Amino acid sequence: MGKAVCNFSVKVLFLLCISFVAFEAYMNGADGKADKVVLVVLIAVSFAVLVLTKYLARRYLKFFDKNFIKILAAYLLVLTAVQIFCGIHLRYEPMWDLDSVYGGAICWLENGTIDAYQDYFYYFPNNLGLLVFFRAYFGLLHLFLGNGMDYFVAAVVICSIMITIFRLSVVWIAKKLLGTEYGVVMMVLLLLCVPLYFAAAVFYTDVMSMAAPPLIYLLYLYSREEVSWRGKIFLYVEMAFVAAIGMEIKFTVLIIVIAIGIEMLLQGKWKNCLCMAAIHLAVICAMFGAVGSVVYSGLLEKEQAEKQNTPYLHWVMMGAKGNGSYDGDDYVFTRQFTDREAQDAALKAEIARRYRELGLDGLMDLWKAKTIKCFGDGTYALSDFLDDSPQNDTSWNDWILYSGKNYDDYRTICLGGFVSVMLLMLFGIAGNLGTRREGRVNAPAIWLSFLGIWIFLMFWETSARYFMNLLSVMLVAALIGLPHMERWVKRVCRKIRASWRAERQGY
Repeated sequence: MGKAVCNFSVKVLFLLCISFVAFEAYMNGADGKADKVVLVVLIAVSFAVLVLTKYLARRYLKFFDKNFIKILAAYLLVLTAVQIFCGIHLRYEPMWDLDSVYGGAICWLENGTIDAYQDYFYYFPNNLGLLVFFRAYFGLLHLFLGNGMDYFVAAVVICSIMITIFRLSVVWIAKKLLGTEYGVVMMVLLLLCVPLYFAAAVFYTDVMSMAAPPLIYLLYLYSREEVSWRGKIFLYVEMAFVAAIGMEIKFTVLIIVIAIGIEMLLQGKWKNCLCMAAIHLAVICAMFGAVGSVVYSGLLEKEQAEKQNTPYLHWVMMGAKGNGSYDGDDYVFTRQFTDREAQDAALKAEIARRYRELGLDGLMDLWKAKTIKCFGDGTYALSDFLDDSPQNDTSWNDWILYSGKNYDDYRTICLGGFVSVMLLMLFGIAGNLGTRREGRVNAPAIWLSFLGIWIFLMFWETSARYFMNLLSVMLVAALIGLPHMERWVKRVCRKIRASWRAERQGY
């Protein structure tokens, strides 16, 4: 009884959350500039494409069952090439945070130090993982390519590979959870995510960590099928290594690990949960310790880091006003303190003051503004980077860059696809709460992961990029909703036809 209540509560919370997010994204997304009629048309077209794909996939199911791996391999190969081509074509000059991890890795490789970037990493140690990743990757390539290596192209290639792993994992999850025809539908749904074609050029933490959550969840699905403890432990170790690497790049990867643990508990598999948690804790601690030993053995000084590291409370404070975006004045406030205890006390007092002044109504307004900021931009805010001194004068810039004359149209197109995903998520959870059992897929970890990233962003700094490494759970949740959406549309159509016939008979 207790497990049933907890499972039901998860579904209700997710329903409330996605209803709120989808409504705000549709009504106020794209800074309110998106034409609502155009959005409705885009949503309808997206639904029609997915339903048609499902129909064709089911009709020719034997063909897809037999050739699925070949089709998927060709699909991924073509998209990888497209991503690399687009990434190179959109070449720009990395600046600010991206320059620190990218330029810092190049400086480390070529000079053996990161002197020009030391202050940045003293303030933001959360990005040390990607710095070490790029240094290892560039170092490996340097052995084969020598000094003539184009670092930007190399970064685009590895980022494209990460996106391809993300695509592969999400498609395979769909196939495993729902069947071959849904694996095919997921391939098409991914094609409707327009910004992904350009994401390889944005090799920052958000995109570079996208592969981790779906791969973790896919390995978890395989672990559920494993009978022997030996097999389960092997898969838990693989999950832990993927989680550790992903968390080193962006810590919010942890959300899906926690969600999977909660799903295990909801299913009464507490032994599995304890085993998985112990393995993850050991591997993640070892990974973070290894990165720390590499960085603090010569590049940075531990004592200085302890003085300069930005406390986590800073981002909580920054997320407690306006729409939670970056605020330079808040950094001035945080960095005025030289004593760590005084700094923590001041931050806690400022956070308390801001929330006290907000009150309940102000808090609701804050969450609304932050939700719109995070989920009301279907472009995933990739242009935060793409507009940094673009190197090629191309017509693409008119669409993709913030300053482009067609940017609002591009953003509307992207938002239409993104809202379609959210509405399908809504259909999915509503269908799972309904009385019909047909088409139900119980996926608490998927729903909890979205709840987790939304709650996190309501208390953290906000950006339309920060949910990206959990885009996979949104796509899986959307696909779960497709059959429920089909049934709803058919039911509405039947009622309309019945009403129309009744009117004709009345005449």
